[in-house]
Amino acid sequence: MNPDLSPADDGELAALDEAGLCAGADENAAEFLARCGRMRAAWRKLDAELAECGRAERFGVVLTPECRVDAGTLDEAGEITEALYRFRHREVPGFCIDRGIGWLWGGCLVAESEDDLEVLLLRGNFRDRSRWLFYRRRELAAHELCHAARMMLGETSLEEHFAYQSDSSRLRRLLGNCFIRDLDAFLFMIPSLLLAFAAAASAISGREFPLLPFWLLAFAAPAWLLVRNARSRGVVRRAGAALRRAGIAAPEPILFRCTLAELREIAALPDRAALDAYAGSRADAGSARWRIIRRRFLSGEEDPAAREKRDA
Repeated sequence: MNPDLSPADDGELAALDEAGLCAGADENAAEFLARCGRMRAAWRKLDAELAECGRAERFGVVLTPECRVDAGTLDEAGEITEALYRFRHREVPGFCIDRGIGWLWGGCLVAESEDDLEVLLLRGNFRDRSRWLFYRRRELAAHELCHAARMMLGETSLEEHFAYQSDSSRLRRLLGNCFIRDLDAFLFMIPSLLLAFAAAASAISGREFPLLPFWLLAFAAPAWLLVRNARSRGVVRRAGAALRRAGIAAPEPILFRCTLAELREIAALPDRAALDAYAGSRADAGSARWRIIRRRFLSGEEDPAAREKRDA
């Protein structure tokens, strides 16, 4: 076993994980604990600045105590994330902002790597409303808190898949991972706009333009996004099936904490003994993340969230 923490300290790692502070892809326990300390220090610094000055500027926006997201919103979001992935993030500061936002923008998680600061930003409409257009405040907050939990995995290919599972819309749960980069939205829209432009130019000029290449491009770009999404979802589905074969009734919390490469490896595991050996080798090599997974989801021990429910 890696000596950076004793076995008794696994409970501390598990408690942090349950609080939404999830370990990164390559972090050992000491690195994970140090980063959590820096994050909490950054949040305390922001709180102190707000209390002393009445405002703080971060990420190009002005934050004030009046626009602070209340604890009830985080609790609403926590009901979703706990049910899906067994964590509740109550510490990340959130703010509802009115300036410098787009017409259809609902919210986002922003991070500053230099100070390990993460902040949840929501549209100002959610200050006193639970719904706006097609957004629901609790689902939007849960979506962004999933990003906060997985941020240190450095894994973009399935980021939106796991975040969109918090949505009540089956279609968004199914297709949300099509758009994992800003370029994907342009790839979806531009071919269709080019087709519309070419068709309009042909109609206005009275000349026959060859529209077939535009039609092919308009179908090919969305098709590629759909195929990529289906392949990624297939990896998750096969890994989940392998975990169920190994006796894990609810595999989603484990899947959520894995990289794409690990999901592919898990999908090939034949039984519980192989799963335990897989998790144990990574935990014993010093991975804080796999120590947490083994403690919370593979050991049969009651984790802090379950104990809190039982004692309530």
